[in-house]
Amino acid sequence: MLQRLGNAFQNLTRAEDIIKSDLGWSLFGGIDDSNRTFLELQFAKRHVITHNLSLVDERFRVQVSTWQSTGQDIEITPEEIERLLELERSVLLHTIERLENMIVSG
Repeated sequence: MLQRLGNAFQNLTRAEDIIKSDLGWSLFGGIDDSNRTFLELQFAKRHVITHNLSLVDERFRVQVSTWQSTGQDIEITPEEIERLLELERSVLLHTIERLENMIVSG
């Protein structure tokens, strides 16, 4: 599994597919659809912030169906950051719990 990971965990769908196929459980167990959509949007924003100097490009517009025009700055609020961190914490705690259960049950 580790050899094919690369940066797969920057794409939530790919990350979940790897976890499901290799470990047999959902990476986003307990996360509802609206929060999953929010996570996808924030990861897409991260990509634009990191690789496009925070400027919306056509790929981002299509990926998230945004109202923002190409060339506009990505907007991210402190509330979005707090929500993102809480959801990431929830996913990590779920993952740790599942991994601990795998270790205990051998």
